[in-house]
Amino acid sequence: SGAGTDCGSQSYPAGVATGTFTSISATGTPVFPLSLIDIDDDRATVALPFPFTFYGNAYNSIGVVSNGFAQLTGTSTAFTNGAIPSAGTPNDGLYPMWDDLAAILSTTTNVFPQVDGTAPNRTFTISWENLGQYSAPGGLLTPVGSNSFQAVLFEGSNNIEFRYGGIDAVSAPLPTATDTVTIGVENAAGTVAVSVDPATISPGNTAIAFDGAVSGNPCTPACDDIDFNNNEVFPEDQDVVDFFNVLAGGDCPECNDIDFNNNDVFPEDQDVIDFFNVLAGGTCPCGKMAKLSNF
Repeated sequence: SGAGTDCGSQSYPAGVATGTFTSISATGTPVFPLSLIDIDDDRATVALPFPFTFYGNAYNSIGVVSNGFAQLTGTSTAFTNGAIPSAGTPNDGLYPMWDDLAAILSTTTNVFPQVDGTAPNRTFTISWENLGQYSAPGGLLTPVGSNSFQAVLFEGSNNIEFRYGGIDAVSAPLPTATDTVTIGVENAAGTVAVSVDPATISPGNTAIAFDGAVSGNPCTPACDDIDFNNNEVFPEDQDVVDFFNVLAGGDCPECNDIDFNNNDVFPEDQDVIDFFNVLAGGTCPCGKMAKLSNF
């Protein structure tokens, strides 16, 4: 887009969401194996089913932490939550309920990821279910209370929702004067964040929306993602094969349309140029209006 060009940014303004918490323990795949017996300051990397752009950077995996947060980059498992933004780790994070959480694992007590819907309108849910606040009297892990909540990522729009079931850490926290939870989103540098007052979600059964649309100058990358055939494998040669097949008029029901740069002119050479530019790791050229989704 050229030096000095302002192409806007994602600021994630928060608002009330219409989504509701629904347990996915029966259908999601547990992040932490039951053989661990319990979880306390644990972390696992989970593949994303679609590219997700967060504060201007695209990601294909996310680190899920038992302490109520997830990171697009970084490996922190910090159990002492703090105010955001902060240069201290963790950063580049989604914090639906960052606190010192722990659990004795079971088929219904774990962290469960799940993809729903069909491309290009899928959602990816990370569901922390029935985790308690850390307590270990006499050295024996005995989590206090039960907390169930989710972070939901939306394909294409890059919107985020935090959905809450019962949340004892807010409505009935441990009896310590300093006990708090942190809720919000934060960029990779720890310089920009949107923080939400925990009182907003008490006593639970509510949801918060974060708008992932790019604000500011409309000179915004507007290309489709590189997973052209939406098979959740990217980049790959088959995306190139399917792109040229559709360009030539072939059939591919699961593929994106051939207007790769979304400038409403197709087929055209620029779609091919932009496809290979993004495939090589470049960004969509500036100057096209992005097609952004609202809540």
